[in-house]
Amino acid sequence: MKYNILSKERLTADNQDVPLYQKVQALILEEIKSGTLKPGTLIPSTRELAELLGVSRKTTVKDAL
Repeated sequence: MKYNILSKERLTADNQDVPLYQKVQALILEEIKSGTLKPGTLIPSTRELAELLGVSRKTTVKDAL
């Protein structure tokens, strides 16, 4: 399944004063609210999310989740 969140452009286009982990968290929540992520849908692993978003797995993705 293709997720709208998996875009480096969307992550960097937002407010530069917001920490990256909060941006990742907001993008995931947006996918849930929009219905793209439905109950029981698996999201990519932290490794995959970090790679697709171009962020650090340890300091950004794990903090967001």
